[in-house]
Amino acid sequence: MKRFSLFFLMVIFLLLGSCVTGTRRGSFADYPGPPFFYDCRINSVSLTVDHVREDNIASQLFMICQTYLESKQRYDPIRADKTLLLDIRVEQRSFMHDVDLYNAIYVSCVIQDEGGRIYGKENEYISGKRTMISSAEQDRIMGRILDRILKKQKSQYRAMLKYRKKNEK
Repeated sequence: MKRFSLFFLMVIFLLLGSCVTGTRRGSFADYPGPPFFYDCRINSVSLTVDHVREDNIASQLFMICQTYLESKQRYDPIRADKTLLLDIRVEQRSFMHDVDLYNAIYVSCVIQDEGGRIYGKENEYISGKRTMISSAEQDRIMGRILDRILKKQKSQYRAMLKYRKKNEK
């Protein structure tokens, strides 16, 4: 029994010690309260892979994100009070772990109005074999981030409906 336990512990330590993949995220939101409601649209996208700016991949990422936002933001009959701009910055760096090539990806989204006032930030940090060069990974990673932004927008929408309904009485 002791040998089995010792073997099991060694396997666990080996697996945990060699694991480099993971995802972390952070966010900041300071949106104004109701009756304020907004639409989001992409303002700019920049993508850097191993210190090289990739404009073609950035334009592809722009289209993926803009299409995603346009398809998810349908709040009829309410018209948005304001349009907030989303600036996306992606940095990817490659590194070696043992004999395998891994990537560290940092995605930062800043939500601001046209005057430059920042309303929110969403960040995600990914390390592993994923790469932002793949359009499938772009869609998967940005979908998660944009869903968090849209979740906050949806709660603002519900709060505005509640505010308007309360003031109509």
